[in-house]
Amino acid sequence: MDSARILLFIGLAMHASLLASGNQYKVVCYHSNWSRYRPSPGTFTEANIDPFLCTHLIYAFGVFDDNGNITPHELDWEFPRYVAFNEVKLQNPNLKTLLAIGGWNFGSIAFSNMANDPVKRKNFVDTSISILRDYNFDGLDLDWEYPVQRGGAAIDKDNFVTLCKELMIAYTAEADSSGKTRLLLTAAVPASRANIQAGYDVPELNNYLDFFNLMTYDFHGGWDSTTGHNSPLYASPYDSGDYAHFNVNDTAAYWHEVGVPKNKIIVGLATYGRSFTLSSTSNFGVNAPASTGPAGTQTREAGFMSYYEICNDMQTGGSVMFDDTMQVPYYVNGNVWVGYDDENSLRIKANMIADYQYGGMMIWAIALDDFNHICSTSTRTFPLIKAASEVLNPTGAAPSVDPVVPGDPTAAPTTTTTTTTTTAPATGSSNTGFCANRVDGFYANPGSCESFYNCYEGQTYLTNCPSGTLFDESTNSCDWEISVKCNTPLIRK
Repeated sequence: MDSARILLFIGLAMHASLLASGNQYKVVCYHSNWSRYRPSPGTFTEANIDPFLCTHLIYAFGVFDDNGNITPHELDWEFPRYVAFNEVKLQNPNLKTLLAIGGWNFGSIAFSNMANDPVKRKNFVDTSISILRDYNFDGLDLDWEYPVQRGGAAIDKDNFVTLCKELMIAYTAEADSSGKTRLLLTAAVPASRANIQAGYDVPELNNYLDFFNLMTYDFHGGWDSTTGHNSPLYASPYDSGDYAHFNVNDTAAYWHEVGVPKNKIIVGLATYGRSFTLSSTSNFGVNAPASTGPAGTQTREAGFMSYYEICNDMQTGGSVMFDDTMQVPYYVNGNVWVGYDDENSLRIKANMIADYQYGGMMIWAIALDDFNHICSTSTRTFPLIKAASEVLNPTGAAPSVDPVVPGDPTAAPTTTTTTTTTTAPATGSSNTGFCANRVDGFYANPGSCESFYNCYEGQTYLTNCPSGTLFDESTNSCDWEISVKCNTPLIRK
């Protein structure tokens, strides 16, 4: 048995052992407080939250004043939503809720000033405990974007550690004195190596944070002059220099390399895409000349589209392409180009998380999935989150786990050949009838070794094997090309 096959079976055994022990991968979902102001059908309030969708639910965002006192965001002043948010735990007592402080729009300067002042830090710590306990939160999520950057100071790197240390000491003491479960302390952290190196003393932070939420998205967008994917699993051949690290796989591996245990690494998954306007409709691939794309009709931000806006737009036409190197799809309709994730690509990413035994997945954001089931390609509400979650925490619903990719998922792809294949607009049941009257499971695609059929309750799901691998009928898994006898022509050859 070769080393790749050994690693495959070890990974499967570890995953099975984890599930058998009753432990769960974390499914950490952010709820944005501004989503309730979107026009219908994008309006999302606490009433739209599925209490059983996630293991951890984070309210974004709270803020703090010039003295470090935590306060509700201005969007929450008129009607504080914290009570309604935490009432979801009445239906699911196992759900953990956290309050996120900060965010991109809040900036870095206020954090820098607060963290550099012992009095303001104490105010921040004290008010965090009172607000979290008063409103029945289970913890705090720090969204400082980012220490040292965006007007911050060099001392931020040390001060962020100090802030986390003082918070953890206070939370531990409060739990000891009250007899309550200690409040959780987490942080949303960047994907850029430059930001990580500049602002994060990772080994020290690891002493005080319960887990790290990796913001592994926004790798490319309208700020670039060419098309690029929002959240590629692996690097594109067009990525060079620092951009070669702008992908989910590399970022997760790097956070582990610099000091975070795998079980504390929560890998970020996006339920939205970044849109571009192509300079020419005749050049529509990855790295094509482009500028910022259109806004979604509900999310109303240039170059940004929720999944429900993307899949709804697909109903008007266009083509979906799947990039076998990056392992993600993109959508082209006229001069509009969108790099996004669908059910298939999120299952692939979830398998990477399981294979490498990271702590779980983080979702930005629940209000951007097809929560209203407005798309004809969706078979249920929250299709993206559920597809990925079922890979990590199977509950007996749909067995949506793709075959595990052999070998170390943090290694670089074994081929640099760019392959683009046209697939259905979104992963879901096809009309081929292949799985009719077949037992649930994985089956070879007679037309191509590069994909396979996943049959469940008579429904047919066509899925591509990751780049460099082919479907092996003898093991019902995707294995390295050299190990598989294939009798069909290979498109990517």
